[in-house]
Amino acid sequence: MITNVKTRLAMLIVLMCVLCISCNQKTDQVLHLEKSALKEIQNIPNKLTENYNFMFRFELDDNDVIKLNEIKYPYYKLNGNKTKIKVQLFLANDITDTNVSIIALQGNKRLNVSVDGDTWYSAAVLPIPNKSKGVLEFYVNWDRNGEEELILFPIIDKIGTYYSGVSAGIVRLFIAQDKEYNFTTADIMKHKIVENKNTKYVPVLEWLNSNNSKIKINMTEDGMAYTTDDYQKLEISAISYETKIDLMYINDQGETELLAENITLQPNTKKIIEFKNDKIKKLLKKNSRHFVLVLNNRNEEMLSDYLAVNSKFKNVSTNFQQVIEIYPTITP
Repeated sequence: MITNVKTRLAMLIVLMCVLCISCNQKTDQVLHLEKSALKEIQNIPNKLTENYNFMFRFELDDNDVIKLNEIKYPYYKLNGNKTKIKVQLFLANDITDTNVSIIALQGNKRLNVSVDGDTWYSAAVLPIPNKSKGVLEFYVNWDRNGEEELILFPIIDKIGTYYSGVSAGIVRLFIAQDKEYNFTTADIMKHKIVENKNTKYVPVLEWLNSNNSKIKINMTEDGMAYTTDDYQKLEISAISYETKIDLMYINDQGETELLAENITLQPNTKKIIEFKNDKIKKLLKKNSRHFVLVLNNRNEEMLSDYLAVNSKFKNVSTNFQQVIEIYPTITP
């Protein structure tokens, strides 16, 4: 009798723990923050990424995250059995009242985000008043045995054509697993490029219509971009070296989809990728803002590229992460 009572009590405790954990998982929901979540600061450390009078910078603010600086480009390693990472997002807005949606990925997989480290969401949205400057602290959950890229994507509203395929707009960090990386000379040499004043390091992305012409982008009164063209093709401009790329879809709700992988870009040759079966139109049916990310040198290839710079096989890293918005088509 006593044994049965103990067994039932143990089962009840387990059930309560499961329910408690479940109540803290809201990973199909977006967290809408108050503007007070942005802590005001006078000076933002280091130089910010800047465009259109809106500036942002991410820092990993975690005592258990080691920043390794033995090569030109820093990367990171985790102490202990970390399953979450504390991140700081520094923001300075000098353009208009707007919002920023915060999306995080580990490789191709969406990471959940949290502001207290306990309750997790698919994404977070923070209002950013005009003339404000501050820092938001948040957490991302992390799989120590997962992919080695932390991708942080702040999606900014009312900022026109910022996501037009010219600038990166996202941050990608290499976070090493707890293992030895034994790259051969050949592994590093494959990132070598012959550089001159005409070297093109990073591609530009452009949407093309059925005539292979660049689509025309218009603006609404509240600063949102749209087009009147139908389009299903993405042009990736020529770069000066061979590399492989992946294409990933992401929206401001934190939904992701791998669209294509291991596509080879040949040196000095542009690439046109056509999406079949009205893929663009199907993605636009979702009530979100939509983007395509183009990334090369996935996971530990990021690190071997850094080592190529360190070995003086080239002057700068050719890891890139370009983003272009999928613009809604509005018929005039």
